[in-house]
Amino acid sequence: ALGPHPWGSPRAQAAAAYVAAQMREAGLDTVELQAFDRHGVRGTNVVGTLPAPGEEFVVVGAHHDTAPEAPGAYDGGGGVGILIELARVLARDERRQRTVVFVSFDGEEAWSTGKGTTAGSRAFLERLGPRVRSMVAAFVVEMSGWKGGTPVVHPIPYADPREKGRSVVAPAWLVAAVLGGARSEGSPLGVGDPVLSWLYPPAVRTFRARLYGDDLSFLQAGHPALFASDSSFTAFYPDYHRPSDTADKLDAAALERMGRAALGAVRALERVPRGPSEEPAWFADR
Repeated sequence: ALGPHPWGSPRAQAAAAYVAAQMREAGLDTVELQAFDRHGVRGTNVVGTLPAPGEEFVVVGAHHDTAPEAPGAYDGGGGVGILIELARVLARDERRQRTVVFVSFDGEEAWSTGKGTTAGSRAFLERLGPRVRSMVAAFVVEMSGWKGGTPVVHPIPYADPREKGRSVVAPAWLVAAVLGGARSEGSPLGVGDPVLSWLYPPAVRTFRARLYGDDLSFLQAGHPALFASDSSFTAFYPDYHRPSDTADKLDAAALERMGRAALGAVRALERVPRGPSEEPAWFADR
């Protein structure tokens, strides 16, 4: 209903306020509107927390800003809807082994301003400061809710800003945990593409993929992260970044399918043994 709400716009601020209200209604007692400024553009992340004993925590993310011309029902309204419903389900479960931090990022579409990428998630990491050492992993729900899509994880290698010619990618233990968790909820995730799954890991290492999510910020900062979507190379949402990305394009069954997969992934990350930040050479065998 907001129409396009890109990073830095008053409508993006309204989107953040809406998400915060929904998180509180879902049962999160601690919800923060986290303002940030990057390259002279102001934005607002929404951060909600479900606490557990101990210092370790898992981040679950999506993004509420849109491309300049798009209402953003699918990119990333679908992911935000799933994020809110995950909070609602998990808030009823008091058996958490790790704190779960739900973050709706602003500025994922920062490319449209010409001032960098994934601005909100980079600001979130900076705000964590030394506490970042207790973060086990980040799981990001990207474009979701398309009837013609297939839920997959995208372990895409990104350029490592710390060393020229080097890449960073989601570690194998994280991919395995997410895939196993999704299966346990009866909603399995593929790896990269429903048709090209076995070719996907070498393909994205050989040919630089332009697809990315807020996992980019975490991986480039040296932290384990992975994103999921029901768009892939052979089945890509046709209304991506267009004015036609409206709510009538979303499908309830498709949202539930991804939501169940994400729920399984988060529950798995609450209990999986903490692994290394980097495993750059693994091949998808699950």
